[in-house]
Amino acid sequence: MSYELKTIADCWVYKNKPDTNFNKDLLAIGRWNYLSRSLITFDLRNVNIDPATIKAAELLLYGKALYTPLIVEALYTATGWSETTVTWNNQPPPTTYHWEGGDTSLMGSTTQIPSASAGWYSIPLEVAFIKHRWNQKLHAILKGYETAANSYCYAQDKEASGGTYAPRLILHTEPVGIPTTTTISAPATVKPNETFTITGRLSETDTNISIPNQPITLSYNGITLGTAQTNVNGDYQIQVFIPTEGTYTLTAHFAGTTTLAASTGTTKTSTAPTSALLPIAVLATLAYAFLKK
Repeated sequence: MSYELKTIADCWVYKNKPDTNFNKDLLAIGRWNYLSRSLITFDLRNVNIDPATIKAAELLLYGKALYTPLIVEALYTATGWSETTVTWNNQPPPTTYHWEGGDTSLMGSTTQIPSASAGWYSIPLEVAFIKHRWNQKLHAILKGYETAANSYCYAQDKEASGGTYAPRLILHTEPVGIPTTTTISAPATVKPNETFTITGRLSETDTNISIPNQPITLSYNGITLGTAQTNVNGDYQIQVFIPTEGTYTLTAHFAGTTTLAASTGTTKTSTAPTSALLPIAVLATLAYAFLKK
């Protein structure tokens, strides 16, 4: 069984007009010369289902891609906003949610956006975020590839055609699609700005059958690193780098299809300057010298 909720608030913000509010004017996502982001809110109060029975969730948007390659990411934010006053300069920031699957603000993403003509497209969402905000309002930021020259799509807002094409949150109380498993592996420690390789595999959970030709979105702490494609064996790999020092949660997300359920894998990696790694090398050298005596 599925339950459908429409947005109670939605609008977009534009970096080229940082103090202008764009309510009742579509939902812009990505870069078309300048950056655009969209904001949406769903009301999870007084929903007549038990959240423990929710098995899957997805965000449905109606729109079209104008510039590709393209991704739409749904980022969680715990900060409220007003659709009549929010602008680029006062937009809410993403909020990192600490849960058993990892530390991230990324609720879900998709690269499967209609380009020939406008249509519905789906962003599978991590159910943990829905349950975390149960009996509250669920706020999300929609963003695209923000470093690309042009990578842009739009979606209709709740005012379009009397709400016919309003963004929708679908809550499924039965499993959707064949369960899948996404794995991820990466070095435990690298240097800032050092290129390293992330690898992993996508397979059917129950049979371990490889799933080829599917996009896997990689991110760290909610920041997109890129998208890799699984090969005939279900394996993927991508070379990336992280510019800053710290300990990060790397996330590999499979958005799912009409027949395959979404899945996510996580791992940890730390970035440290070369100087921070030197004591380890020194200790290893001393230990080797001691053992030779």
